[in-house]
Amino acid sequence: SAGAVSSSIEPVSGSNNISGSYSVIGGGSYNEVFEAEGSPNHVTIAGGQFNSGSGTACHGFIGGGKNNYINGFCTVIVGGEKNYVSGGHSSIIGGSCNYASEQFSSVGGGTLNTSSGNFGIVAGGCNNYVRGTSAAIGGGESNFSQTDCSTIGGGTSNTINSTAGTIGG
Repeated sequence: SAGAVSSSIEPVSGSNNISGSYSVIGGGSYNEVFEAEGSPNHVTIAGGQFNSGSGTACHGFIGGGKNNYINGFCTVIVGGEKNYVSGGHSSIIGGSCNYASEQFSSVGGGTLNTSSGNFGIVAGGCNNYVRGTSAAIGGGESNFSQTDCSTIGGGTSNTINSTAGTIGG
């Protein structure tokens, strides 16, 4: 009949998808939340494009950006592009191509930074890598803090191989 409304809803190109329970996607396009079998999500993606929360991303949050991915308990990506968080209680604030993989690890921003030590922090910069527990890099480029309780303030191509070592920059 004329004026009849279809009762089925069809996904449109650019649509968002939720298959995880208790999850929210606020907007954007091509964002997705999906759950591992028997593991509820409680994930929020506020917006952006091509962002994903999956599997064990319980209580996770992505604020926006593009191509960001969370897969860990209580993980957060505020924004940026191509960032990946898999360590529980870990976060990336922004930037691009950053990775936080261990418990309570963080990357503030920049590009190509990795925090793979428990309680590790990379504040920013480019191509910095924290591997030690409770280790930190403030910024700079191509710095490597691989031992526990070590700190690199900044600079270029600095490496710490001793526990509790410090390089100012």
